[in-house]
Amino acid sequence: SILGITAAAHRLWSHRSYKAKFPLQVILMVLNCMSFQNSALNWCRDHRVHHKCSDTDGDPHNASRGFFFSH
Repeated sequence: SILGITAAAHRLWSHRSYKAKFPLQVILMVLNCMSFQNSALNWCRDHRVHHKCSDTDGDPHNASRGFFFSH
């Protein structure tokens, strides 16, 4: 499931750092779902907002809001 977050939600869909064929995307989507960190769409949206609004009130992972918001 960590591969689903790292390789799929983070690298493939959030940063678009590589292209994957559809069968691999399906496998990565299943692995992403196994991580129980929301849907891939929500994860990617939050990660992009995190980079756009880093360490501000708009950052969904702002560490100044406490430990549980950092991840």
